[in-house]
Amino acid sequence: MLMRGTFQVGLLMLFVACRPEGSTTTAGPKSDLSDTTVALAIEDTANAWDPSENMVDLFMTIADTGRNYAVLHRQMQMLALVLPAEIDTMGRYYDPIRDSIMLPLDDEDEVYAGQYYPRRFEGKTLSIEYLDQYDATAAPGTMALVTGLWASDQQGDSAIEGLLKHMPRAYRVQARAYQGCMH
Repeated sequence: MLMRGTFQVGLLMLFVACRPEGSTTTAGPKSDLSDTTVALAIEDTANAWDPSENMVDLFMTIADTGRNYAVLHRQMQMLALVLPAEIDTMGRYYDPIRDSIMLPLDDEDEVYAGQYYPRRFEGKTLSIEYLDQYDATAAPGTMALVTGLWASDQQGDSAIEGLLKHMPRAYRVQARAYQGCMH
């Protein structure tokens, strides 16, 4: 319901912003905007945004994958002690009723409250992520115990060497991550 209202406000702002210069807004059923003008304005706005401008290549180190969050979470806690490394869930948790990794329903970020929000920036922290957000070949719903996102393949290779001592199934994957604004 909230998302629908946000969308409607956004559309209204788009319509007002796309008025011809010098035109005024009038109350009542008559509109200065034809269906064609509105369609072209929406198309122009959609074509102006290019998400690839904000995509970066990162090298992700993964300790293990699976569909059981509890198993991956126990492994993450163990790795936090032996590596040592910090756990950063970004406020997300696993909701077994929704079968989803998600931000709390009452999260201050109303856009992503109750939704999965992906890890997007480099760093050496542990988290559980949906693998298909980073690897197009991954099956939807597969979770990955991520041990780091790295800017270079050399950093990823160094990290995987230490990780393999504790997690023999660990591997590294090159990922594309969106680092632009998420609102």
